[in-house]
Amino acid sequence: MAAPTLPTGSVPSSALASSAGRVTPASGRLTALDAFRGLTVMLMLLVNNVALGSATPAQLQHAPFGGLTLTDLVFPWFLLCAGAALPFSLAAMTRAGLTGGARLRRVLERAALLYLLGAFVSSVTAHRLTLGLGVLQLIALATLCGALLAPCARAPRRWWRCCCWRCTPRS
Repeated sequence: MAAPTLPTGSVPSSALASSAGRVTPASGRLTALDAFRGLTVMLMLLVNNVALGSATPAQLQHAPFGGLTLTDLVFPWFLLCAGAALPFSLAAMTRAGLTGGARLRRVLERAALLYLLGAFVSSVTAHRLTLGLGVLQLIALATLCGALLAPCARAPRRWWRCCCWRCTPRS
């Protein structure tokens, strides 16, 4: 016999019941992505703050060329999280009515802010102005490139129009 279901109106507005009985936020956030991002940030803090010298475990040190340790996976995993979140961010901008220049401005502002934050952190640790490509700067540039190229994925044959942010995706 099938399990009884609640009428649509009886589900609280703050939560939606899933088929497995878990409650997910009505905000539409992807819980798995949030959990993976949290794990990645935890690992990032762990591998960047280990100061045990020669007693540091091998998995918390970068491998020599050609090798792979847990430490070497943190940055690619974080880029994966940033890339997986891009469609959600761009969809939220579309729902908010941001298109064309306004969308481009917001994407550029986010990338510039992240780049400048990375430059500030690098400059503070180097005790001089540093505008190179640190981790935060690379994340900013990768996210910027992904956000600029995302409209092209929907219309690969019209990439020359999509990359200028003038076309709108058609359903």
